[in-house]
Amino acid sequence: MGAPTCRVCITLALLAAASAMLAWLVPDHWLSFDFLKAQQADLTRRFVEQPWQTAGLYMAVYVLGAVLLIPSAAMLSIAAGAIFGPLWGIPLVLVSATLGATLAFLAARYLGRDLIRERLGDRLDAFNHGIQLEGGFYLFALRLIAICPYVLINPAMGLTPMPLRTFVWVSFVGMIPVMSLYVNAGTRLGQVGSPADLFSAEVLVSFALLGLVPLLARHGFKLWRRRRVDHV
Repeated sequence: MGAPTCRVCITLALLAAASAMLAWLVPDHWLSFDFLKAQQADLTRRFVEQPWQTAGLYMAVYVLGAVLLIPSAAMLSIAAGAIFGPLWGIPLVLVSATLGATLAFLAARYLGRDLIRERLGDRLDAFNHGIQLEGGFYLFALRLIAICPYVLINPAMGLTPMPLRTFVWVSFVGMIPVMSLYVNAGTRLGQVGSPADLFSAEVLVSFALLGLVPLLARHGFKLWRRRRVDHV
């Protein structure tokens, strides 16, 4: 058995184990808006009675979901606001999201490279091109744009030349605004009837535009540096 085949087998085995663990911890319907809204009072009570156990379970679910590339970041971030409140919720989400993203990055780079490359297809070329042109600024912009799914960003970055250290700190900083938005939206869960009621169109558009800021700053810095060199 060659090295690539062995790597694929290991990846599939780890994914199967992680999937089984996530299914055991959280059934599918637990990640729905309706279930969260119905169980908010009970989940909040459990957090008050067992704060560390509840927070630990939440982090395990979030990290497993990120590693398995399940698009659950938004709902889990909303859940953090509904259950933990912003004081606990924002740090929990940021740590969980960064850890999950890092593991997904490493899994794509060292274990599931061929599987991820096949799944992303031509979209991987766009990520590589963006990193070559803008480096960490490109990742920072992607983190700020709430409409770009993190389950796509994390493994894609693992297949680019980006250093792990850069990925971790840029991801953490870049996720602060969006995750804070989701967590704070979750604090209003008891007052709304559907996920769409949590966000206004103006808020989503503003965060999408915010993603342009690091790219514009990058270009501005390049222009300033070029003019400075020309005047030397």
